[in-house]
Amino acid sequence: TKLPHYVLPAFPALFLLLGQVRSTSPGATVWFWIVTGAGLAMAIGAFVVTQTVADPWRGLLLAAAGILAALATLAVYWRNGRVARTVLPLAVLGTAIVMLGVTWRHVVPAIAIQKLARLLPAETRCGSWRYGEPSLVFYTDRRWEGLNSLEAVQTFLHAPGPRLVVCQERETRLEDYWRRWRRQPPKSRENTAVLDGLDTTHLRRLDLEGLNMARVSWVQLRLYYRTQ
Repeated sequence: TKLPHYVLPAFPALFLLLGQVRSTSPGATVWFWIVTGAGLAMAIGAFVVTQTVADPWRGLLLAAAGILAALATLAVYWRNGRVARTVLPLAVLGTAIVMLGVTWRHVVPAIAIQKLARLLPAETRCGSWRYGEPSLVFYTDRRWEGLNSLEAVQTFLHAPGPRLVVCQERETRLEDYWRRWRRQPPKSRENTAVLDGLDTTHLRRLDLEGLNMARVSWVQLRLYYRTQ
């Protein structure tokens, strides 16, 4: 993963900000309460929204609310020099982070694909159409072949031997919500009709949906597979 390389440059700035938490200058005080207040407001907002959504979103928002509230509380205690009182918010922070990780696994499609891949023979060939995310390789520990057309999907599925193909049926990106808010038609990423035209005789099908973090989009997937 390249994630450490992405986040490491932010650490110097982060520690400079942390060092100003206890500053008593007027400017630092104003910014401290603006940031802390915004964090608390977002925590309260996330908690309120949990009452209107179902799992796994309820769990994700509850974990986010716990993290934001704990961080804001820690900042206030640290600024006032009450280090001994940070035990409880630290415990809440740790619990919320664990909860976030556990709940997150329920919205990542690659986790469900991993469970299916474990049931297939070791010699199963795997392919993907319009969903070639690195998480597939990471979670399934298999080699994935990119299929560039429906004809390639059809040929791959009907070749001899066990097969697994992941096809992206529909994708909704953040920009689509923005377009809808502006009353503009979103870009079509609908593949249902073309996938319905595939010959899936003697194949099993599994439908999945979840969050694709690589593109920050909601995806609906079709899995076609054969065990022999």
